[in-house]
Amino acid sequence: MQSRAYLLLQKEHTQLSNANLYGITISPVTDNLMEWIARVQGLKDSLWEGGVFQLSFRYTEEYNSVPPIINFNTIPFHPNVNKTSGRPCIEFLDNPEKWNATISMRVILLTLQVMLSNPVIENAVNLEALEMMMKNPSQYRQMVLKCVKASQQLECASDTIKEFSSFSSPLSSPILHSLDVNVKSISFEDYCKTWSGIATSKTLKEFNNPLLQELLGYPSLQTAHCGLEEKWLKDEIAEQNKEFSCMMYGAFGQPKKAQMKIDEKLIRLNQMKSIYLQRRTPELVTPLPTHRPEMHLKSTRPEGEPWETEVDNLVAWTHSLNADELEED
Repeated sequence: MQSRAYLLLQKEHTQLSNANLYGITISPVTDNLMEWIARVQGLKDSLWEGGVFQLSFRYTEEYNSVPPIINFNTIPFHPNVNKTSGRPCIEFLDNPEKWNATISMRVILLTLQVMLSNPVIENAVNLEALEMMMKNPSQYRQMVLKCVKASQQLECASDTIKEFSSFSSPLSSPILHSLDVNVKSISFEDYCKTWSGIATSKTLKEFNNPLLQELLGYPSLQTAHCGLEEKWLKDEIAEQNKEFSCMMYGAFGQPKKAQMKIDEKLIRLNQMKSIYLQRRTPELVTPLPTHRPEMHLKSTRPEGEPWETEVDNLVAWTHSLNADELEED
């Protein structure tokens, strides 16, 4: 035989479901209907619009002679919500003399929803939020918007767990469902502090990467995975600079017979010419209007470019060097 409290809660839940209230849902956790999980959204066109806040309801067998115990699991930054315990400050919940047996589950949830956008200054328990709301409304608004965003992220994570549990095996489903039940209350400040620390944390130096352990016998693969060390990077830069200098200016300090021949020098000059000297684009000759056909715009390009003369001089110089070598031999 079901208790009186069970029958009352069953009736109130049915009435609440049929009412289809905006932004309010509640479901039992246990079969005896003594524990419930509710979700309340902020009212439309209010500062809390978009926020989704989870609450826990705990009833006793003395219901409805005594009120339930209610706590926010996602604690909002609100003057009427204790920032540590998440308990809302509502007169008929805190004072048994103010409790009325006609106050149902539906009335409680509607009161909590209205309380978010209409705080009661006389019942403030979060003095920091109250002072900010009174003295610095713009900062309070920013805090509320951050709180709304944080609640949406938590709700999204909860939905992901539910979606995953729907594809899991029957043995794992009760465990995953319990994640939604055993929710630990966390304040908005603690939430921001925790996730900010995770987002800015760095890997410890002694962190053991299993991939590096596998690559110990393969230096080339380890270099490709981790990049060059500082010493190796400096050696690589020096080697590349040396190679570049040899290509551009030749190898200094070598014996005379080992120096480049004339053909090799010509090849290097052509390489320098193709790298450092841009190709000339022919200048366009724009005709004058048709009513004066006898006049045309002449090109201002000189007959010879200075760089061509310089290259010819370099080639002639290399020929002279070759002639001097032959005379010495």
